[in-house]
Formats: sequence, structure tokens, C-alpha cells
Amino acid sequence: MIVYRREIRSRFRSWWIWTLSLAAYSFAILMLYPTFADEAAGMDAFISKLPKEFLRAFGLDRLSLSDILGYHATETYIILILASSLYAILIGTSLLSREESDRTIEFLLARPVSRCRIVAEKLLASATLLLALNLVVSLVSWIGIELYRQADYPLGTLLWLSFAPFPAQLVFVHLGLLATQLPGRRKASAASGIGIVLVLYSVGFLAEMSDSLAFLRWLTPFSYAGAVDIVTSGLMRIRDLLVLVGANLLLVAGTFLLYRKKDVLL
Repeated sequence: MIVYRREIRSRFRSWWIWTLSLAAYSFAILMLYPTFADEAAGMDAFISKLPKEFLRAFGLDRLSLSDILGYHATETYIILILASSLYAILIGTSLLSREESDRTIEFLLARPVSRCRIVAEKLLASATLLLALNLVVSLVSWIGIELYRQADYPLGTLLWLSFAPFPAQLVFVHLGLLATQLPGRRKASAASGIGIVLVLYSVGFLAEMSDSLAFLRWLTPFSYAGAVDIVTSGLMRIRDLLVLVGANLLLVAGTFLLYRKKDVLL
């Protein structure tokens, strides 16, 4: 597991920065919850006057800011999954391309390690980093919810909210990695990766706003990890989870296939 350990060490500093930033953001937003809860009547009256497309886009047509999980889903979760997905695709676009640009790929290929094992250990390292990030942020969010809640809430639903971003984040890791293996693409830039995430997030946003654009939900990972559906139903739909798992398997398979045949420039 030399490649795995090396990957974890090289990304540990950036992992801490992203993790602490997201955890701090989550806790800070949850600190404001008592204010929203105390002004629930006036807040609901104000929100009801907003355009219905706006309400649907943010889930405010089905959730209430006076409810702790509704508040968490609409005020915290949206930013957490977007930011963590940006981190995920930045990992994906640099997993192998960084080795080539830094010329460290020579060291890896000179060792008795197959290309498939290199990819597998790097993917395992990225999954470990994202899982650890989600665990820390979820723990901090749970602490914030426990400190500032004013009523009981279903813990199972919160657990699903904590888990749902992970398979979506993996899609972006694998999407970014696959993009670097396409013919003629020695590496994918951080800017292009960020652009992919923002475009897919915007697609999901538009899909929620209008029934005529609802078909766009099928095109973005964000829709399959939507907080509104999880809070209203109490769990993540099996169909959505299977779609994310299937997408991850296809992207990983494509990466292995392309990297085995790729001419690595030394």
C-alpha cells in the first residue's frame, strides 16, 4: 500500500484546510438557528410571498426553517455538498496527471506495481480522504444541531444526510480522473474541474425550479443526493443510491480501461 500511504500524506494538509473550513461553516450557520426558530411565524410568512420557482429550487416549498433538519438541509447542506464536490473533483483531476507533470510517475512505474494497482490505491486514498472529511463535518454538524435544536428530530434522517454526499463526491473524483485519461488530454486543469461541478450544480438547480426542466435531474449527481427528498422521506431513495453506485462503477471501469492502454509521457 505504498501508493496509498504516499497519496494520503501528500494531500493531508489540503484535507485539513477543506475539512476545518467546512466544519467551521456548518457550525457557524447552525449557531444562527435559534434566531430563525424564534422568528418562525414571521419568517414563514415572508418566505410564502417569494416566487414559487425560488421556493422549489431551495426546497422551501416542502421544508421549514423553523425545523432544525429543514434549516440544516436548506442553509447548510447545500453549501457543504457543493464545496465538498469541488474538493472531490480537484482530487480527481490531479490523481494521475500530477504524477506526470511532476515526473514522479517514473518512480511509480519503475517499481513492481501494476498500473491497475496504482489507480486502485489512489482511488482508495481519495475515498478515504472524502470519507474522513464527511465524518468530521457530520460530527461537528451533529454537535451544532444538539446544542441549538429546540425540539427532537429523527436521528436516522440526519445520518442519511451525512452519508448522501459521499457517493456523489466519488462521482466527481472518478469523473475528474477519467477526464485526464481521455485521448489528447494529458491533464485536466483545476479550472475545468470546477467548471464541471458548477455546471452540474446549475443543471440540478434549474431542474428543481421548473417541471418542464425536471428531466435534467437525471444528468447531475446533486439531484440524487438531494437534502429535500431525504428530509421529507426520512431516508435516501434506493433508486438514487443505485444510480450513483452505477455511475461510479462505470467511471472507474472507463478509467482502468484507458489507463492500461495509455502512453505515459515520461
